[in-house]
Amino acid sequence: MTSKVVLITGCSTGIGQATAIRLARAGYQVFASMRNLAADSAPLTAIADAEDVNLTAIQLDVTDQRSSERAVQQVLDKSGRLDVLINNAGISGGGPIEEMPETVLRATFETNFFGAMRMMQLALPSMREARSGVIVNVSSVMARWIPALCSAYSGSKVALAAASEALAQEVQRFNIRVALIEPGVIQTPIFNKKKEGVEDDSQSPYREFSARHTRLIVGLLKTPS
Repeated sequence: MTSKVVLITGCSTGIGQATAIRLARAGYQVFASMRNLAADSAPLTAIADAEDVNLTAIQLDVTDQRSSERAVQQVLDKSGRLDVLINNAGISGGGPIEEMPETVLRATFETNFFGAMRMMQLALPSMREARSGVIVNVSSVMARWIPALCSAYSGSKVALAAASEALAQEVQRFNIRVALIEPGVIQTPIFNKKKEGVEDDSQSPYREFSARHTRLIVGLLKTPS
């Protein structure tokens, strides 16, 4: 039986990287994409070489139309089809609405929502023609639980959930399935990265929310999913 072809976004670390490895080991033909291929592909390339699994790291910036088009075309040129798209790429933007720079709000939505929409639009024609396919959108529990300071991140994930619900109805007749995953707090490198939009908030009138949110996340990470 021919291996299913999978394209995953955001594979430099965390959920994307772990998913790419898991599916490659399970026999899928995996294209693991990331923005900075030169800097971030070594761990996946090493596993592919050592274990002789069908895993290829490719460059893809979901916020760039041309990069997205090239990546999908690369998969189709090499494999002749695309069976599964996993939209995992995401960034964590936050801060109180009053103080949030518009650039942070736009960047968060551009990656978490518009990037996923762009990838779905590019993947759907070949899936529809084949009358087969699966699209998996990685949202977040914070699309349901929306704390203070998280309007940008949660808003982008709520939008992705809404798009997933609509798409599932639109493509069911083409035998394309849509799945929405809303992970809880998982220990990934995202918590070690600087959160976009959150600066030194010691003088902010909203600083108590930041302290409360930090305590909550620290507590949840003691028993991560």
